[in-house]
Amino acid sequence: MLSIPVPVRIPTPSFEDGTDLKQLAQITTPDGILEAFWMPDQRNVVVEYSGAWYLLPDCNIVESIGEIVAIKASKINLESLTLFEGCFPHSVVTAGDDQDCNHFYDCDWSDYACDHMAFQANLHYPYDCRD
Repeated sequence: MLSIPVPVRIPTPSFEDGTDLKQLAQITTPDGILEAFWMPDQRNVVVEYSGAWYLLPDCNIVESIGEIVAIKASKINLESLTLFEGCFPHSVVTAGDDQDCNHFYDCDWSDYACDHMAFQANLHYPYDCRD
């Protein structure tokens, strides 16, 4: 079994140091909103969730979200997925179909970032399945 990297809690980034960050995802969970940003030069992800910031390497999206929200990844269900392709304001917005939604569980952060895509997702999980 592969081990999922544990997200490292970091101080609030200043974003004024010229770090190249691309907005990658906005994910709504029962506990709040998770914002993810891609760092293309380092192939890392910076995540803000519930006022805390995390740094993690490129890895499986659902597994890493599970680590951040302390929920077993197998209990996380995707309720909706919206894909944004291209650069704002000319991005093409599409609702994820069944194939996109099924593929989401197997994707790494870079699968979207390297295709110049971003996404918005709504996730659901039961409250009684905390790690």
